[in-house]
Amino acid sequence: MSELTALDSVYISAVLADTVDQLAVLGKIMPQTFEGRPDANEMVGDEISQILDSQRNLESTYENLIHQRGELRGGPKRDMGRLQENSQQISSVVGGLRNANQTFTKSLKQSPLTADNLYKMQDDRQFLQDVLSDTLEEMLKEKTFMAIIQAVSMEKEKKAELQNTILKEEEGRKEIKSLQKQIATVRIEREEETQQRNQMIAHLKDQLQEMKAKTSMEGKYVQKDAEVAMGQTQKRCSLTEKEMKNEIELLKQKIDEEQRVNTEIETYLKRHQTEMEEKVEYWMEKYDKDVEAKTHELEVLKASKANDLSRLQELTNPPATCDEPSVDQPSAGQSAASNNQGDNDLKDAIKRQVSEALCSRAVIDKVANAIFDLVEKRLEEEVTSKVYEAISMDLESKCSEIKQLNEKVKLLQNSVKDLQTAKDEAEQYSRRNCLRIHGIVETPNESTDDKVLEVINRHLGIDLGPAAIDRSHRVNRRHSSSHSNDAAGPEHSATYADATRRSNPRAIIVKFTRYNDRQQVYKARTKLRHVQGAKIFIRESLTNIRSSLYWETLQNNKVKSVWSQDGKIFAFTKENKRITIGCKNDLDLI
Repeated sequence: MSELTALDSVYISAVLADTVDQLAVLGKIMPQTFEGRPDANEMVGDEISQILDSQRNLESTYENLIHQRGELRGGPKRDMGRLQENSQQISSVVGGLRNANQTFTKSLKQSPLTADNLYKMQDDRQFLQDVLSDTLEEMLKEKTFMAIIQAVSMEKEKKAELQNTILKEEEGRKEIKSLQKQIATVRIEREEETQQRNQMIAHLKDQLQEMKAKTSMEGKYVQKDAEVAMGQTQKRCSLTEKEMKNEIELLKQKIDEEQRVNTEIETYLKRHQTEMEEKVEYWMEKYDKDVEAKTHELEVLKASKANDLSRLQELTNPPATCDEPSVDQPSAGQSAASNNQGDNDLKDAIKRQVSEALCSRAVIDKVANAIFDLVEKRLEEEVTSKVYEAISMDLESKCSEIKQLNEKVKLLQNSVKDLQTAKDEAEQYSRRNCLRIHGIVETPNESTDDKVLEVINRHLGIDLGPAAIDRSHRVNRRHSSSHSNDAAGPEHSATYADATRRSNPRAIIVKFTRYNDRQQVYKARTKLRHVQGAKIFIRESLTNIRSSLYWETLQNNKVKSVWSQDGKIFAFTKENKRITIGCKNDLDLI
């Protein structure tokens, strides 16, 4: 950039110096703000007063037109032309009021009395004064005006940045407007959705009320149905139990009969075996005796045979004469012939003896008796073996039948046990709303409901009314006094009965209408321990089986405390262990 001439620089310097002086004087005479000055309203009052006057005139005109429209509408004859003209005038007045309002608001926003406008003017004046001062110094020293050029370029850049900021602000405003529209849309949708949900909630509440009513009716029906079904089940169980008991009795009778028959058969077999053993001993002795007799007879026969042979030889060989010479040793041929002849003679003699013996009646009887004894012995052995086999088979069949009957009895006993368990559970479930209260003094013509409510309200601190109790009564019947008390007179009997009632009152069984009331009373039963002068305690109404199990558990030396909850029996041992008692076997495991 080229430098200015001396004359041009002097001229420009003089102008710049004069401008800087005027700006400095303006900064001295111009106030920082007009706020708080008494003449501040006078500076802009004329314009605002004109706007207000015009607005008041428009308001009065609007009121007159409204009054005129009312008169036109309320008159007997309606003038449609004047009414339309009046409506047009009202519309124009409303538009004028709107424009006057906007003008008044705009004038208030653009008022020169505001501090922001004055501060802006002071800043612009100071900036111009500084730029011109720097330019003047540069002009005097270097005869150039780079400072003003730089200031102008910087202001252009700031203006461009401001324009970009304005554009961004406009875009942001547009985006904000779009977002606001979206928010409004979403709000509307949410409101509609909320309204729909409220409607749905109301509808669901109606349905819930209907369902509650329906559920209560169904619950009552199901409860009654369950009670009827339980009654029928109990009846069926009782009938089935009776039938099974009868069947068990029949089976027991059959088993007894089979055992008796088995015993008789065993006795008979043992007796028969003893008889057979005696017979065997008898026949063995007889056999030994017969053998000895036959052996003796055989020896006798052998001796007689020898005698007969010797006799036969004597008869067959005649004695030699004295005149004939004796022969000491016969020849070999003669001895062999004599032996053969002796054998033949022996055979003939035996044949004669056998034929003679067969012709003898005594010998035939002996042989027949021996054969008969042998046959009888063989038959007796065979019959004994067959009878023993038959009896063994019969015993095996009877034993298998008895085993089957025992298994059947076990099955029936298990079935009866299951039925008894089911019956006990059903009976305990029917007592779920019942409690037994012990220790309440018994009086003549008493109301057990009132006494129970008195104990509950006074000692337990639970507020229950008469509607909470379904029914209540004393357990068991009062035993009648002895004959001696009856003989002593009615007064003595009444006194004795009253004393007995006071000393040992019967328990009261209470059936509550609601299970929750029953639970509330049962949980608060421990408060009765602190009641002085009264030994009142509350227990659950248990079945006979569970009640006996409860007392057996209570009498066990290893148990510290016993209680029940919903028919289940629990106990604390002396080792501080909590156990559940379901049957008598659990007591043995403690």
